[in-house]
Amino acid sequence: MSFSYKRPTDLERHTHDYIDDYGFKLRMERINSDIAQIYFLDEYDELTRVPHGIKCFNTRNQTKEYIQELNGIRCFLITWQNDYVVKYFGNEILSIINQKQQSVYRHY
Repeated sequence: MSFSYKRPTDLERHTHDYIDDYGFKLRMERINSDIAQIYFLDEYDELTRVPHGIKCFNTRNQTKEYIQELNGIRCFLITWQNDYVVKYFGNEILSIINQKQQSVYRHY
């Protein structure tokens, strides 16, 4: 599945359901052409706090991402330039990989 920073997409497409396994849903949402947020929902699709045991890591820079608050939503902010992994009590549950693609056009 791909995620676009260029244009908004249907939120349902980027909602990952971990209700049966962990009791939450994880959603990625574009903020602008450079930034997206990762936040969490309960089984009724209501916003919920970042679950205890969730950690987000920038694997390109080998750094931990800290919980931020944006428009009243506690979330992780991510950028298109980096790769990330989300872990729940040390188990990887989501990887976000920058595909580093470029379009090349030949001009005559």
